[in-house]
Amino acid sequence: METTKSLLYALEQYDTDFSNIYLYEVNCLIIPNIINTINILDIELFKQKKELLNQFKSQSVMDFDVFLLLNRMKRLLNGKCYGAEVFIKTDVKKFKAICKELENAGFKPEQFRQLSSRYNLLISLIKSHSLKKKYSQIVHKIINQGQEGVKGLGKSY
Repeated sequence: METTKSLLYALEQYDTDFSNIYLYEVNCLIIPNIINTINILDIELFKQKKELLNQFKSQSVMDFDVFLLLNRMKRLLNGKCYGAEVFIKTDVKKFKAICKELENAGFKPEQFRQLSSRYNLLISLIKSHSLKKKYSQIVHKIINQGQEGVKGLGKSY
């Protein structure tokens, strides 16, 4: 959360028109109706990402395979790729509004179970579902403002 606050502070000081902020899912998966950017991974790019994740030797309690598994699952959103990463792209103004509204709603990163392996993925998804829905509705309202996310992704999962 402190990194987010620092980023917002820096952007407000130096570039209030910056419009290339990409929010990535960490311990809280992005629900389909607020995804507005998909990065397609072909098999070679997927392998390269896997090799890069293997560089984190100090993260012995983390099994980055869970993120690769999620990338493979996200390919279903596109259907024509080996894997996919999903993001919420926003600008400084909306990013600030999201941070403020989530803080007002009581958001705390520790409310979400750490995705440390594929073995706790399902538990993480189930345990935090109601909070994820609550916070996602806030983000959806701010990001989309009457627009839909990526077509064909549905309203929820």
